[in-house]
Amino acid sequence: MKKYKIMLNLLKEEKSRYLSGLLMLAISNPMSNIVIAILFMDIFDRAVYDSSLILPIILKCLGLIIFLALITPIGMYLVNYASLKTTARLREQSLEKLIKLDQTTLNDSHSGDLISRTTNDIQTTETAYKEQLVRVSETVLNGIGCTVFMVWLDWRFALGLIGYQIILLFIMTRFAKPLKVASDDSLPLVKLQKRSPTS
Repeated sequence: MKKYKIMLNLLKEEKSRYLSGLLMLAISNPMSNIVIAILFMDIFDRAVYDSSLILPIILKCLGLIIFLALITPIGMYLVNYASLKTTARLREQSLEKLIKLDQTTLNDSHSGDLISRTTNDIQTTETAYKEQLVRVSETVLNGIGCTVFMVWLDWRFALGLIGYQIILLFIMTRFAKPLKVASDDSLPLVKLQKRSPTS
């Protein structure tokens, strides 16, 4: 959580633009799932028995699809714009600091190495802004939105599904650490096997 807070603070004046775009992208995913669910509900629960409802249902779904088609590219533009502006500012600041370094520091560490590390770190930050934070936001809002919608449809089924997911999450977290330890222990053997000549 602390890392995300630091990243948001780095945005500075671009924070509002980035958060607006992030929200647009994040709500488009749960909304698309909910729109599809509503479409199937209306068709199989109502339109099957009354053909006059087909056209209004189609128009309503088309309106929602057009709305999603509009907010998604706008959200992507805002996120990419804010990300590029922020990383461009970070590149300028890093270059200014590299220029101000004294000769002793430059002699101790190769200038090309400093530039390479700085470039890689900023590139990683840009990827985090454009992809990782977007995925986290989409996952969180998708879970919240779909959960609220399921509770609205049938709270008993929703609670059963939530309970199943909690049990599944507990099992996964229970065995995640032992699996990681086993994976770490097997790495030296894998490396040794790769180094050994094939017969």
